[in-house]
Amino acid sequence: AKELLAKPESVLVVWHHGTMAKIVRHFPVVNPEDVPKHLENIRENAIRGTLTQEMLDSLLAEFVTSVTSKGNVSGNSESTQRLLLSFLPPDRVDAIMEEINVSIDVDRHMYAQDIAASKAHAAMLAGQGIITASDAKNIAKGLDTILAEIGKGDFDFKRALEDIHMNVESRLSELIGPAAGRLHTARSRNDQVATDFRLYVRDVIDETDAALAAFQHALVTRALEHAGTVMPGFTHLQTAQPVTFGHHLLAYVEMAARDRGRFADARKRLNESPLGAAALAGTSFPIDREMTATALGFDRPMRNSMDAVASRDAVLEFLGAATILQTHLSRLAEELVLWTTDAFGWVGLSDAFTTGSSIMPQKRNADAAELVQIGRASCRERV
Repeated sequence: AKELLAKPESVLVVWHHGTMAKIVRHFPVVNPEDVPKHLENIRENAIRGTLTQEMLDSLLAEFVTSVTSKGNVSGNSESTQRLLLSFLPPDRVDAIMEEINVSIDVDRHMYAQDIAASKAHAAMLAGQGIITASDAKNIAKGLDTILAEIGKGDFDFKRALEDIHMNVESRLSELIGPAAGRLHTARSRNDQVATDFRLYVRDVIDETDAALAAFQHALVTRALEHAGTVMPGFTHLQTAQPVTFGHHLLAYVEMAARDRGRFADARKRLNESPLGAAALAGTSFPIDREMTATALGFDRPMRNSMDAVASRDAVLEFLGAATILQTHLSRLAEELVLWTTDAFGWVGLSDAFTTGSSIMPQKRNADAAELVQIGRASCRERV
């Protein structure tokens, strides 16, 4: 290392682990024309290591400035300035650790939200003069290409890149080159993940609310048809007071209304933007958090940066509302199972929502309803 440091024109790429360090890459800078090659070498090493995008951007910018302004990587009066890139040691990661550290199988479902947040961030960076308008345009175009690729099933998700964020960034780099690295300026993986997660849960809440509205409409329609259809009400599964089938169905309309109210409350609390909180304490770049919050449909930026990146209670609140909803759906499903039995014979389900028996072909099993009940157990497991 001392011999290499003595050379006036060179770049060192090292990995470190605790106090141990080892040089894994060394190349001389002869003239500015070599810059693209060196940038690619640095980027390839960064992808394989744990260097954050923010650190990489800073180092690459310093490298380009040094080379283009002086023709080499020169130093100050005391010692030669060097670019030292930090990496994990090349020892193979334990297979178990590698498996539990990969999240792409799950967070790939947030691809649309990740791309939307990145487009808003890039537009803000350009608006603030942090990156050029040309870079922002290329970034947006590249992200739209990735969105289309994923939508058509043509995108190659790579487990080696761990998560949706690195998969998108890596592909963006392939599409538009060095400009892709500037996307992560003034942003950490921490506020990026928190933002994507809130956008995703908000979208799921909106989809769930629309489905519940349709559910209520179907129940009300059927209830009006059977406003005068008398049926026994039950307590302890014993015949109790007479009611109408319409009245019985409207009970679920009320339950669904409360479910929608809970989701609406959860949405209101989660609809604040973590973007701009960076790792945990913001960034020195002159960003505009109001701009990105508005672009992404948030009511406002989150007030505290540490709360923004570390809190997930909004997700738990959604899951709590979803669990209550599932108990209501399970209750209706259980009644459908009972009502379609020969003992009751009140309701018939079409073949589209029933299954048969391999040995008793005359049977029509209400498996669709039973699977809704199973959903109650799986929902609990997901929580």
